[in-house]
Amino acid sequence: SVILLYGNGRLRRYVSGRALWTEADLAQAGLPAPLIAPTALKIVGRGLNSSLFVLDPGSSRVVQFSLGGVFLAQAQVRSWHTHLGEAGAEDTLARDEG
Repeated sequence: SVILLYGNGRLRRYVSGRALWTEADLAQAGLPAPLIAPTALKIVGRGLNSSLFVLDPGSSRVVQFSLGGVFLAQAQVRSWHTHLGEAGAEDTLARDEG
């Protein structure tokens, strides 16, 4: 499977060449507000217990989804530099550079 994160807010998961879910599906699955300018994502956990975390500085939040595309939670972030530096984001997060 492949998860694509675009800087304009699009987030999509493909399995076997077909879209399993898109940002439109995430909105229907409970995402309270669209992603504005996501910059990184990370998958945490294994198997059915996996979660996808997306950093969205455009809306000052971190959003959590299931790998099935269900919105689970979100948290507001006040200072990106402090939190990203403490988390070691350079080593652990894939960034969208374009």
